[in-house]
Amino acid sequence: MHEELGDRKPSQFLRHLQGLPGPDISKDLLITIWTSCLPQNIQTVIAGQTAPTLELLADLADRVHEIAPPSLQVASTSTVSAHASTLESLTSEIAELRRQMKQLSTHFYRRLRPNSHGHPQGRSRSKSCTRSDFSYRKYPTCWYHSRYANKANKCVKPCDFKAENTPGSR
Repeated sequence: MHEELGDRKPSQFLRHLQGLPGPDISKDLLITIWTSCLPQNIQTVIAGQTAPTLELLADLADRVHEIAPPSLQVASTSTVSAHASTLESLTSEIAELRRQMKQLSTHFYRRLRPNSHGHPQGRSRSKSCTRSDFSYRKYPTCWYHSRYANKANKCVKPCDFKAENTPGSR
């Protein structure tokens, strides 16, 4: 059961709870449910009373409600600080991602921008094309020799291709 006091007086709220359909509940359980839904200042006063009837407790609760209306409850500081630290953490992560994106875009822009000769910057044309160690270990012969064998006109170092002696190749 989820009920709230809302704008009602405590006695009105008690009558509302008594009028709800459902199984018959004991007076003690009804008092427990009713008081747990009341503001803290009223709960404190009601807890110390031993009124003979529930209606007298409700009248007392109404008077306390009129004299000292409940104050607004503020979210706990620990919850607010936890949200603040999470927000701060997310903000710093976003800032770091933006910095990395800017660095990457600058790097690629520089590589694609034409140099003074009108060619995109990147690997120099004068350097020979070599293969990585990983590629070499996986495929010990270059692409040209694996494709054309003895008829290959080009070779990319390192390459372990051994030319076979064919008749008339001396």
